[in-house]
Amino acid sequence: MRLSNADALDMIAGGIAHDFGNLLGAFVGYLVGIRKNAHDADVVQRLAAEAEQTVIQGRWMVEQLLAAVRHRPRSEAVHVNRVVTETWPILRGSAVEHLALEMDLAAEPDDAIVDPAHLQAALLNLVTNARDAVAEGSVVEITTRNMTVRLETLDEPDLPPGRYIVLAVRDTGAGMSEEVVKRAFEPLFTTKGAGRGTGLGLFQVRAFARQCGGSALIESAPGKGTTVRIYLPQTRSAPRLSRSGEKH
Repeated sequence: MRLSNADALDMIAGGIAHDFGNLLGAFVGYLVGIRKNAHDADVVQRLAAEAEQTVIQGRWMVEQLLAAVRHRPRSEAVHVNRVVTETWPILRGSAVEHLALEMDLAAEPDDAIVDPAHLQAALLNLVTNARDAVAEGSVVEITTRNMTVRLETLDEPDLPPGRYIVLAVRDTGAGMSEEVVKRAFEPLFTTKGAGRGTGLGLFQVRAFARQCGGSALIESAPGKGTTVRIYLPQTRSAPRLSRSGEKH
């Protein structure tokens, strides 16, 4: 479906509002922590410092997203692990007390050519979605891996064979039905209650991944949690093969 200019502008505005809402959620998380630990000066100092870092990172991210809206995206060689660790204060702020947030990053991942602000926004979207889907005692894990997608094992039509950095967010929540998984990347589709979701988070994640030359996939089942993987082409990727076997 081709969007009109007005519809496209509405979707861009909604996307920026969605990402900014995630940032505010992280900041509010730190404020709640400060209020609950007002008696402990050391904890308050640490939470205040992380809240300040969240605001700094958030201001930078919003500036870059606005630049992209003006058709000036900034793609560069990005160390994906570094983006994860630099975004960690925002991610921790967006988490809640009953949630265990963990990292398992590849020892030597290659760089990816991406807009770092869009990568940061995609990661925050995924962690926020996972947070909203899990119950007390659940785990949300962020992982990075090098992966080679070969022609003979390819399952995703939109993902060309080649070498990728795979950024994944896994949760141990309730999971999704097959019907929900099929629609999860649709714009404006959400299973959250009124006022709790825009239906733009996963749509933006896959749009970002495809713009980079990769894709995003969901693995989920009721009672088995959800994993969303973003495939980002490596900067030193080997020549790719088309489905006919020709090199590009």
